[in-house]
Amino acid sequence: MLSAFILLFVLSPVFIFAQIDVSDNSSAVSTLKINKWSITVNGGATLLWGDLSDEPSNPFQKYFSPQQGIGYGIMLSRRLGNTININLEYLGGNLQGFRSFWSNGDTANLSFNSKLNDININVEVDLLNLLLKSKERRLFSAYLKGGIGYVFYKPTVYHTNDGSLVSNTSGSCIEIPWGWGVKSDISKHWTVRFENTFHHAMKDDVDGHGTIYSHANDIYNYTSLGITYRIYQKPKQPKLPKEEIVPSDTILAQNKTEEKTPFELSIAANYPSKMLPFDTSDVTLRISKGDIKGGAKLQQTIPQGFAVEELESSGAGFEFKNQIVTYRWDSLPDAETLELTYRLITKDAPIGTHSIPGILFYQQNNEDQIRQFKKNIEVKAENIIAKVAASSNKSDEIKTVAATTVKEENDKSKSKESTQGKDLIYRVQVYAVYGGTTSSRLLEKRLSLDYPVKQDYQGNYAKYTCGEFATYEEAAAYKKKLRASTVPGAFVVGFYNGKRTKNIHEAISIENGGVSASPSFTKGIVYSIQILASSKDIDITTAKAQTGCSFPVVKVYNNGLYKYQVGQYSSYQEAKRQLAKVRSEVSDAFIVKYKDGKRI
Repeated sequence: MLSAFILLFVLSPVFIFAQIDVSDNSSAVSTLKINKWSITVNGGATLLWGDLSDEPSNPFQKYFSPQQGIGYGIMLSRRLGNTININLEYLGGNLQGFRSFWSNGDTANLSFNSKLNDININVEVDLLNLLLKSKERRLFSAYLKGGIGYVFYKPTVYHTNDGSLVSNTSGSCIEIPWGWGVKSDISKHWTVRFENTFHHAMKDDVDGHGTIYSHANDIYNYTSLGITYRIYQKPKQPKLPKEEIVPSDTILAQNKTEEKTPFELSIAANYPSKMLPFDTSDVTLRISKGDIKGGAKLQQTIPQGFAVEELESSGAGFEFKNQIVTYRWDSLPDAETLELTYRLITKDAPIGTHSIPGILFYQQNNEDQIRQFKKNIEVKAENIIAKVAASSNKSDEIKTVAATTVKEENDKSKSKESTQGKDLIYRVQVYAVYGGTTSSRLLEKRLSLDYPVKQDYQGNYAKYTCGEFATYEEAAAYKKKLRASTVPGAFVVGFYNGKRTKNIHEAISIENGGVSASPSFTKGIVYSIQILASSKDIDITTAKAQTGCSFPVVKVYNNGLYKYQVGQYSSYQEAKRQLAKVRSEVSDAFIVKYKDGKRI
């Protein structure tokens, strides 16, 4: 009776609403999300055809006999189009039955009950989508399914008359499931299904009984009523072309995919036509996109010698790497116009005209589109100032000197006093000119500097620095102040015995008494022992005093912190032995590892 009830329940809405069709064109179907996965739970009745199962004259009558067991299942499905599903299915429950007489007329009086665990993978084919117009959802459809699986069973056999135990065994084997079903999509997410499947076991003892008289392996049947939940996901955004297709020269590729669209996307950019070396300009890219949505990516190739700082990204992820500016949107904002703003810094850009090409990847009408654009910028050196200036220029220069404030004079005096007699000094570079020079006094005035500007040469560059500081910490504080005001690209440089150091690390090494701020580690695997880390650059003597460490210490700079370490060891065991000694003075010391000079 359970099978008859299930069949009546599932078919009743089909007959009532047989004229209603739910298809891809229904307003209930989301155009923004797609369904690929679904999960089904079901329950129903099981039946066994085997040695310990009476066979009525009409096999259909067996569905309404007391030999039915209870089954339950869960199924994960992957949709391949509208016609085929791949299902991973689990069936659990029990099989039961009885045998009154054997086929030769002898009395059997045996019953059995077998626990069942069935795992199978099968293919489900929608018949209406196969034969008629393919649709994602229908109020009614039928399907066939088949596959392969493995079943575990544990049958118990007993005498029907007195219930005494005959045998209690267990087994497993391969099984072949196949069957049919009908289903009804009652909403966007939910489907009701009625299903009847047969499972052909590759053994004859699923019911706990197998004899030499058996001519076929056991078969069990599962009739179920289930409900399916369809999972809708956002469609995967089309894979955007690799970074390499971003134009890196002044010639732009022709867009061969131009087609008429309801809205013509456009990009406007307000680049300056000219810039000076070590100059800054805020650049705005205005994208008129209308109602275009979906994922997008904009990239520009920035010439060597230029730098970029993010200002406004309109909800996009920003990245500046390997001279490529990248903005990424998983989904474009609803606004019809987007504005992207970044600060362009010439830094060490060579004199001359530079091309900045760009490309926007986006989707329109479900098709990949690109829009390309290009702007040119001329980096122009300031006019070279003659050593002998005209009389009018001399007058201006005298006026500038006379206008120097008392505060500036005091600051200059303090700077000189702090570095007097020092072989090592730090200065802050604020400007550079390629192939010429400019006026130091004009730079002081134009950039509102607190200290006199000095000029030195490196290659074909005239470089301009200000301030004289005894420690890197003092110079870095002044650099930070300039970056926040008139010189966003300012940086610290070192001078030793009147000459520039190779880099700032060399200067810091000299300041620390010859101890490198980034010591050179041996190639391969090297271990060291860390005793202290600080966000401030403290000298090694102070670090040793704070920790109480008497061992030789080196200072390294890593991930924004100054780290103080003892020794270099080629093996972990050697470092571990030394760690025991160091911990007698610094209890929280620990081992760190380097590979080819890089901390890992």
